[in-house]
Amino acid sequence: MEKHDITIIRRRGAPVNRPSAVLQKSRAFACPFGNRFASRPANTKNEETRLVNYCKTHKNVEGTDALLVLLYFGLRKSELKSIEIVDGKWLRCETSKERLGQNIVLRKVPFTPMVKKVLPYIDFEKAKHTNLNTISTRMKRLLPERHPHELRHTFVSRCKEAGVLSEVVSIWAGHSLSGTITSTV
Repeated sequence: MEKHDITIIRRRGAPVNRPSAVLQKSRAFACPFGNRFASRPANTKNEETRLVNYCKTHKNVEGTDALLVLLYFGLRKSELKSIEIVDGKWLRCETSKERLGQNIVLRKVPFTPMVKKVLPYIDFEKAKHTNLNTISTRMKRLLPERHPHELRHTFVSRCKEAGVLSEVVSIWAGHSLSGTITSTV
């Protein structure tokens, strides 16, 4: 990179060559809503416990079923409308990538030991038909600094912590085997 290609940023009076900061600012300007979740970490175990306990004790509150499905199956909100149970062992859905002009891809995520503990609290039909705004609102009220998409990050993190191979987690998350999981979740 040529010297004149780098924008000089002044911080506290001293010039600093920081092309990454310039790119970050230009990306924020060009894509104000961009990939705001990519750098957000998974929920802490304390936050996860809080969420699960809330959903268990408020089973009749709209959105709780959907939050548990997002957490324990690593789905995107937009994938909820296509969920179905297969053989009582798998949750199948269409990846939401077809919205981006790609072919519809079906993926299956197993009923893990963790999800089996909360199955009595999940009504999959109710989760399937939950208003997407309701999910965001419920999440915001419970964990104000968090977003529903971070439940997907939590799913991936918990799978890795349990020793599931990265390639398998990638398939469950609906990704190709190339690239890294966390960069594309």
